[in-house]
Formats: sequence, structure tokens, C-alpha cells
Amino acid sequence: WGLQLQNAWVVLGLSILFASIALNLAGVYEFANSLSRLGRFDSHKGFMGAFFSGVLTVIVASPCTAPFMGGAIGFAATSNSYIVFIIFFSLAVGISTPYFVLISQPRILNKLPKPGDWMVQLRQFLAFPMLAASGWLLWVLVELKGSSVLFSSWLSILFVCLSLWVWGKFFQTVKVTIKTKLLFLPILIIFFLLSIFFFYLSVSSSNKSFVNNQLNSEKVYTENEIEKSEIKWIPWEENLPKKYVEKGFIVFIDFTASWCVICQTNKLRVLDTSAIISELTQPGVVALKADWTNAD
Repeated sequence: WGLQLQNAWVVLGLSILFASIALNLAGVYEFANSLSRLGRFDSHKGFMGAFFSGVLTVIVASPCTAPFMGGAIGFAATSNSYIVFIIFFSLAVGISTPYFVLISQPRILNKLPKPGDWMVQLRQFLAFPMLAASGWLLWVLVELKGSSVLFSSWLSILFVCLSLWVWGKFFQTVKVTIKTKLLFLPILIIFFLLSIFFFYLSVSSSNKSFVNNQLNSEKVYTENEIEKSEIKWIPWEENLPKKYVEKGFIVFIDFTASWCVICQTNKLRVLDTSAIISELTQPGVVALKADWTNAD
């Protein structure tokens, strides 16, 4: 997903998607309720009955499993045929294993938790990780496009959420009359159009120009010109490491990106620790940062 997350359209779109999933988990609106009614078609026996029962299980489970399977299927779409087979075979084994276990050990059914309020509470709790993911992607967007897009992108997410709230409150509730639905239909359309407007405003703005306020990457510094109190990251450029090496420096390069979770974890757990700061501020050491947040 690294290359895709260099695209503001993808980043903001995913942020909106995760916010929408959070509202669904919180019960603001419902998604794919009609799929659960497909169970009445599961009445065949024998091999074909088992086959179509499996197909039906996958279809009904799709709203729940899509966030987890999306990455695997996306990877499979760009892989060799044998990798595709292994991935889909693994998915098939995964979804059939609980059935196999319960059929072979029916006594386990008595130990499973009974349906109840805990299911609703767990579902609502799972909305918060989705909100966290949405917020993280909003931060990535700011890193991509600059702080000027923060307000417009936040408004885009806000109006999508308002649209979903209106949809769940006034269009998915059985008690709401046709007259009320017609009254709120223009409001729903306005909210949706506003979300599209602010979405386009966010992703179409000019890219943030990266400026290093500490050191000029075009100049090759001498050992005495680099302060030693903290790491002074110099923007990476082609052939720049070679120039420093020729002057006798040890060169450390941090290839990173805002959307790279591993990079951010590495920064917190390793690069920002006192031991590493001490090493990278030693005389004769230069730290270069190759930031690939934007496509370059």
C-alpha cells in the first residue's frame, strides 16, 4: 500500500472509509442487513448443498471480513498464479475450520458464549480503532499536502458522517414516514455534495513543498558546521552520500515515509532514543533523511 498512500485521493478516501466503518460499528447506520436474510436459500443437501452453503457464508460474512481480507486479496491480485491459489486456499481453510471443529466436537457448542449485550458492546468498542485509523490517515494527508488541507479534509469527513447519520436516522428506521423521508432527502443530498466538494478541495490543492529549516541539502558541510546537540537531518539527494563519504564522513540514511507504520515505530523505538542520538551526533557522522511520503 506504500505507493497508493502517496496519493491524496486514496489517503482521504480511506480515512473517510474508516470513519464510515466506525459509525456503522457504533450503530449510527446499518450496512448489508439484507445479506443476513439470504439464509433462507441455504436448504440444499449433499455436495452442492455444502458448496453453496460455503458460498453463502462468504457472502454474508463479507461486510465483517472485508477489512481483513482486503489486504490479502489486493496482494493476490498482483501475484503469481500459485501465490493466488495459496492465498485463496488459506482463506477457504480459515473460514471452514470453525465449522469442521464444531462438527467434529459438538460439545464445544455448549461452551460458546451466548448471544447478548456483550456483542453490542464489543461492536461499539471496535469503532474506536477505526476512528484511530481514520485520524492517522488524516495526519498522513497533512504530511502529503501540507497543513492547509486539514480543515477542508476534516469537513469532508464530517459531512460524510452527517450524511450517514441522516441515512440511518431517517431512512433506515421503519417508523419514519415517507413524508419525513422526503423532507430529509434534500438535506442528505446537500451533506453528500458538500462532502464531495471538500474532498475535491483537499486532494486538488498543490503539494506541500518540503523545506528543511536546519540545513541546506545543496551544501556539503564540514565537520565543525554540524551542531552536535541533536540530530540534524539533511534531506537526501542523489550522489549526496558519496560527497560526504569522500570528505571522510560516516553517512547514516533514514529512508522513511509518514504512511510507513514500521518507519514511525522505528523512529519512536530506535532513532529518537538517547543512545542513537548520541551516536548520530558524533564527530564525523552525517544523518540523511530520504522522505518518500510524496511520490518523488
